[in-house]
Amino acid sequence: MSNYTERPKYERLADFIRQNQAPIVKEWTEFARTLSPASDRMTKLALEDHIFDLLRFVADDLETAQTPRERFDKSRGDGPKDSPFSQSAAELHAALRLADRL
Repeated sequence: MSNYTERPKYERLADFIRQNQAPIVKEWTEFARTLSPASDRMTKLALEDHIFDLLRFVADDLETAQTPRERFDKSRGDGPKDSPFSQSAAELHAALRLADRL
């Protein structure tokens, strides 16, 4: 049985992410805990660090109007450099993790 709230058959992914943040974070944390040895010394707070920002980033990005060409370019890392979404969620996560270590 799923932890997610029962939803209509067709729902926007951004809405799903926003409405199911708690169970997504719970599953994220449980999964991150399995990534040994990187997670061995990490607290629950450290494992959850940035997930809220990443979920918001992804949901906001999904709601941003884009032409088919813009979507295509962005999917290959060639999006507009002046956009708040010029980095991928993975790049954002890596940058935040790096900043934590400095």
